[in-house]
Amino acid sequence: MHIEMIDIDYPLANAPADFMDELNRIDPLICPRQSLVDLHEVAPTPEIKAFLSGIHNTRKMMAIVTGKEY
Repeated sequence: MHIEMIDIDYPLANAPADFMDELNRIDPLICPRQSLVDLHEVAPTPEIKAFLSGIHNTRKMMAIVTGKEY
């Protein structure tokens, strides 16, 4: 069985420094929902928007599964 590896670029690899500073300041994995939504609105590329959407969707699903507020 041969598994073909797909090379995918990390979406934050070429993000502007000011955006990365804000991303690191709020930490999208634990920040309040509105902070993540606000960060998504100013994301500089579609790939970064998709990356943040994935985090947002994961956090919504975790809230549903655990019954904890997000």
